[in-house]
Amino acid sequence: ATPKNFIVVPFDNVAVGSAFLRLKQSMQEFYETDDNRIELSPALVHNGLYVAGKARDTWYRMQVRNVCRDPFQVIGYLCDYGEQLILDIKDIQPLYSQFRDLPAQAIRASLADVEPVGSDWDVMTSVEFRRMVEKRPFVGTVFAISQVDGQPVLSLSLCDTSNADQDVYVGATLIAKGLAKPVVTAL
Repeated sequence: ATPKNFIVVPFDNVAVGSAFLRLKQSMQEFYETDDNRIELSPALVHNGLYVAGKARDTWYRMQVRNVCRDPFQVIGYLCDYGEQLILDIKDIQPLYSQFRDLPAQAIRASLADVEPVGSDWDVMTSVEFRRMVEKRPFVGTVFAISQVDGQPVLSLSLCDTSNADQDVYVGATLIAKGLAKPVVTAL
């Protein structure tokens, strides 16, 4: 959403044979088999519950964030992608233990050593930040780990190393464009 609130996932998740891709494949095979699915009772679905949810013809690991009872729908957080979706009860299954070994892959993050020019991040800065980073690989250096709502938040420096001539640091680029200012620390 902003340089202080975004999601990162490990780059090796897309590598052939990665633990994450094996998990995804296993989930697809398991939940697409009729005998492995049950009719889930709405009474068993509650906030915080981890489930398998089907959206866009794919099964995902999800945490239930909100339950609407009439009509019955669930707002679920895709814990490996950092997105939220709304699903019907027919698209939800229990998340069985064989799919729980791998930790959630989506991790909240904030860009280290930058702060907004004004009192908060403006829309244009957020749009530019998103354009610079969305669905692109970066080398991330962790400067700190904090907790927000009981979940870790990484304070990261992001470096684009795709250009053989020069590494590009996202924070420095935002500062150079006048969209952010460096964090001033007292000595």
